[in-house]
Amino acid sequence: MSRGDIATPLRELVGKQSNVQVLLGKVTNTYPERKQIVFNGKAYSYDHLVLATGSGSTFFDRDEWRTFAPPMKILEDAKEIRRRLLMAMEQAEQAPDPEARQFLQTAVIVGAGPSGCEMAGAVSELMRWALNNAFKQLDPKKTRIVLVNPGDRVLRAMSEML
Repeated sequence: MSRGDIATPLRELVGKQSNVQVLLGKVTNTYPERKQIVFNGKAYSYDHLVLATGSGSTFFDRDEWRTFAPPMKILEDAKEIRRRLLMAMEQAEQAPDPEARQFLQTAVIVGAGPSGCEMAGAVSELMRWALNNAFKQLDPKKTRIVLVNPGDRVLRAMSEML
């Protein structure tokens, strides 16, 4: 993925403003009547408070998957995913066994929410580019992207009509 495809950190967007402070941590208590929060064990006063509750990567209670599935929250994560995909295609290019080649040309994405669907599109685009430009022994028709979803349909948070 290119740098432009990764969300810009909030600190880069507004952190240079003299009247804005961006902090990362855990809020353990809020006192709106006093305009105060307890954050990382310290009390802070504020004029205006924006709580941006970020999200972490979920592994569906399967922490052992972390080794095989890097998160995709920062640019370094995206670079690692890209590196792994290209290395799998490099191995597939040199694999004499058709079954091994097929396995290496298959990407599995767990989670079919907005991030999973977007990832499937980005992986498809990367693999298509790589097959057209870098790998001459691989058959594009043998490349597969498997989107695994625990629910009844993809993009469950959106209207079914969409």
